[in-house]
Formats: sequence, C-alpha cells, structure tokens
Amino acid sequence: MSDTAVKELAPKLEGIYKEVTGLTVLELAELVKAMESRLGISAAAPAAAAAGAGAAVAAAPVEEKTSFDVILKEVDPAKKIGVIKEVRAVTNLGLAEAKTLVESAPKTIKESVPKAEAEDLKKKIEAAGGKVEQRLKVHQDQASKLKISLENNVDAINNSVGVVEYKMHGEFISANEKYLRIAGITIGQFTGKLQSMFMMKERVNSNEFQSLWSDLGKGKTRSIINQYFFDENERWLYEIYTPVKNEKGEYYKVITFAHDITDLSSILNKYSLMQSN
Repeated sequence: MSDTAVKELAPKLEGIYKEVTGLTVLELAELVKAMESRLGISAAAPAAAAAGAGAAVAAAPVEEKTSFDVILKEVDPAKKIGVIKEVRAVTNLGLAEAKTLVESAPKTIKESVPKAEAEDLKKKIEAAGGKVEQRLKVHQDQASKLKISLENNVDAINNSVGVVEYKMHGEFISANEKYLRIAGITIGQFTGKLQSMFMMKERVNSNEFQSLWSDLGKGKTRSIINQYFFDENERWLYEIYTPVKNEKGEYYKVITFAHDITDLSSILNKYSLMQSN
C-alpha cells in the first residue's frame, strides 16, 4: 500500500465526488452510460455491468408445507385422564398405550399429517388439558429442492458481485473468486490481514471510515465507497456491509458485497480533463 498523501480536489470536483458517493449502484451504472453516450468517452471495461450485480437475487419460491408432526409437549396433571381419552380418540390406541404415551410427554402423537388435521388435533388435545406443538416435516424431496435453490442463489451472487467476510475488527476471513479477480491477488495475501492494510492512512483515520466500523458493531448495515491499493493495483469499490449474528445473538462477522467502480473513476478523470482544456 502506498503512503502517498491524498490529492486535494478542486471545490468543483469535490462537489462532484460527494454527489457520486451518495449514489446507489444502479444510479452509478446509469451515470456511466449517460457520460459514455453524451461525452463520447468510454471506460476500459463497461462499468454498467455492475448494475446486474446490484440487483437483488430473487428468492426461490417456497412450496407450501402441508406435512406436520403433532407432538404432545406436556400435560396438566389435573387433566391427565381427559388428555388420555382424547389421545385414544385421535390415535385409536388402547388405554394402556395412550396412558404410556401421555405419561412419556414430550411424545409424538401423529406423524406427517396435513396442516388442517394437525391444527384440529392441537385444538382438541389442548382443550382437554395438554400442550401441543406442530412441527414442520421437511420431506427429502423438499430438502433437496431447497438445497439446490440455495446453491443456485449463492452461485448467482458469486458470479455477479465480490463477497468478503471480515471479523468484527476488520480482519479478512475469506473472499470469493470474483473479489480476488477484482483485487488481482490471491486469498493467501488476504487471509489474516486487516482491511486497513490495503488503504491510505488518511482514509483509515477518516471519520467516515471510523464510523463505518462503529456502526457495524452496533448491527447497522452500511454502504460506502472505498479506495484500495492491492499490490499497487488501485481499485475503487462500492461496498455494502452487513453484520451477522451467531447462535447467541451476538455480532461476530461482517459480510461485504463489493462492486468495482474503478472505471467510473476513470470516466470522471477524463471528464475533469475535458473540462480543464
């Protein structure tokens, strides 16, 4: 990373910069197209491709789940006899079997029944004095379809946008192939290093960058434009940061979606030169 001081912008260009950093990815892509068309200039690679990456990946349609297990969770001791009678009625069990089932709660009463039947069983047994849980039954074919759908969604994301995982203090955990291609370096050059190692010191010490990680620690999602130097390879990235909770409900990592807008920076530089001539 270079330690060269950040170049001061003329007031007019500073205004343009602030306007640009406030745009969404789709708005940035639209701006690129307009400038290429109206000014007759083009970037090294079409920046509009980032627009596709910014589009949300459509959620896979979820099939209606109609199969449930009905589970007797607990029984009011004062109403045990009534619950036993109701269990016998809905299961056709004998008295001894029904009594054993009730006294063994939590225990499954029926498996893989339609939603309407599960709700009816719950209503009847709870009226008799039991507490019932309806547990969704995910069948093998449904689980397989869900797995394929999730894998396809992940593939779509990985093909269209750079994805990085950080620890809560900004240390790299992992990056997908798209991000590595943008940066032009290997995963080994990332892992275990701090994000700030690839940035200008002035940027790292700025209020904007410091507030980014402060907000992430509070669970806020943030978007920002950052300048990086990967082995002297300068890249400008529009990034969306989202903190992630663990099973204890604590924020333990940050997932970042990164769009390469370096070509937009190139167009703005060309526009600046045209204006100065």
